[in-house]
Amino acid sequence: MALSDSLESEYLALRNYKENGLTGRGFLIRIMKAALEQIEAEKWIKAISEAEKPQIRSLIQIDIISKIMMLIEDLAILAESFRQGKNFYDFLVDEKADVGEMIGDFFASVESFSDKDIMTMLSYENPESLGIDEPSTSVLDDVIKSNVSETRRILKQIGVFGKTNHPVFKKYKHAGMPIVGGATQSAPTGLLGIFLSFSMVSVGADPKRDILPIPYSKDVMKGYDLVIGGIQGILMDMTTNRMACIERGISKLVPTEYYGELQLTKNQEDILKQITEQFYDKHPASHAPKQLNYESNVKMKDLQWYLELQSFLDECKARGERQAQRKQGDKSTE
Repeated sequence: MALSDSLESEYLALRNYKENGLTGRGFLIRIMKAALEQIEAEKWIKAISEAEKPQIRSLIQIDIISKIMMLIEDLAILAESFRQGKNFYDFLVDEKADVGEMIGDFFASVESFSDKDIMTMLSYENPESLGIDEPSTSVLDDVIKSNVSETRRILKQIGVFGKTNHPVFKKYKHAGMPIVGGATQSAPTGLLGIFLSFSMVSVGADPKRDILPIPYSKDVMKGYDLVIGGIQGILMDMTTNRMACIERGISKLVPTEYYGELQLTKNQEDILKQITEQFYDKHPASHAPKQLNYESNVKMKDLQWYLELQSFLDECKARGERQAQRKQGDKSTE
């Protein structure tokens, strides 16, 4: 059975995000981490002195923060769109929607989200609506409650990270980048005394006093890894589950895995396996579109720079040759 145009668009947008957006952001973060590791091991493409390393660490750290913040924005947009039963792409093209405000409101509301809200984000079915026996209902209910609880815990931690680092992200992506990297404390004391160095970020009206010091250390970088893992895990679950629903022509599904601190007995594991097998046998995947075929309605003027690229390159080449000739002429008259 063919999907409706709206469902096909949503599915393809989700598949593109899962295969390119989510993995792409993770890949770029790994590139920056690999660069930092090479610099620390003195295996970078050029020599970097010990005096230069604190500044380089700060630059890479701030760039990694920015990429994590982009993942956080992805998470808020996708989760809120699923909670509202909308195609996430609609948020991005709605001229009346303030995406930045929506993202802030989402994380400010995490404490007030009900279990049902988070189940909706994860596309989970209510166990009591499946018509299964009481032992099966109990096992599935425990799995869903554990997953919901763990998702809420991670969302809270992500919210704290986002609130702390949003001023850095905001200053990094806008003109001027008022960030001074590689700063150290003259006399390390107190809670901040354990950190190796800092990026000094001007966040207020007075750029010399309204400063947010972003600490750097190996433990900070380990913490980033944990945050990234949490974000990617939720994003992968949400997108995979929603795509599975579209593929199977359903609105909700049952989880095949559980996480958090839940421990199931062997018998409960078997019950969960039986539940999922019966559910997915009943709802086979038969609606997934094979490929994305674009029918572009773009206007050529929107690609002005690319269409004029050859002229731009020719002009730059000619200008460079004239400058070289002029410098050569200057030397010959000396």
